[in-house]
Amino acid sequence: VNQMVVQGIFKPEGFDLSIAMDGTQCLDYIKKAMNKQAPMPSVLLLDSMMPGMSGVEVCTKLREKYNFLDLPIVMLTCRTSAEEIAAALSAGCNDYVTKPFNRIELLARVHTQLGMKRCYDKARELSSSMPKALPPPAPVPAALPVPEPPAAIAPASRMVADSPDPWSSPIQADKRREDGQTSVASWSGARGGTGLQVELLQTRIGKLRRENDEMRRSLREQQRDNQAIQAQLAAKNNEAQHAWKQLMECEEELEGCRQQCEDSLDQIKLQA
Repeated sequence: VNQMVVQGIFKPEGFDLSIAMDGTQCLDYIKKAMNKQAPMPSVLLLDSMMPGMSGVEVCTKLREKYNFLDLPIVMLTCRTSAEEIAAALSAGCNDYVTKPFNRIELLARVHTQLGMKRCYDKARELSSSMPKALPPPAPVPAALPVPEPPAAIAPASRMVADSPDPWSSPIQADKRREDGQTSVASWSGARGGTGLQVELLQTRIGKLRRENDEMRRSLREQQRDNQAIQAQLAAKNNEAQHAWKQLMECEEELEGCRQQCEDSLDQIKLQA
């Protein structure tokens, strides 16, 4: 009889109902739903008095695996004593309705549980899709100092002026001429070897300048990469703030559902 009454209340409202005849069938159905063999109920209406296991026992077993928002449970009871109601709530039911059913009250309580579950599912989905915080970008090194060229090359020339010129001997000079290096040998003979040393220093300075230019280009590339990472981090932070705002809106919607339910119950009590 109770099942027929429940069907008459919820089917005209567009609800899909799955019926279990006792507590064992109820637990078996939930197990099948966990294995994707049956649809998981959005709200479970549980009769406190059933053959075999009582509604309180079934509720206690279900709460070992499912919390109040994963599987909302509304207990249907014909006992109105404070002890019986406290036992049902202690077992883990979200709400209770006393028999005989009041259609408006039962629908209001079920809609409240459905609204809370929708908000909970949406908040959990938003939380799982939130991007993780990016690590802070690596610090950009300071600009490398540019090596200054020697103030004067003359002192370096004087330092090496007294060193023996490897091309000063006639034999080596002839060999150098044979290799097509007459100009350098002539410069060495004219300057006593200092011209070659000056040329080597200038070559070294040019190489250092090229290396410095290369390091500057590398530094600029690192700075551009750092700016790109900072832009990505700012975009991710904006997404996280947007997701948090949506979560707050869900909580406000949930609070509105609760307030609406309380107002409905107050009206029902006044009509009674």
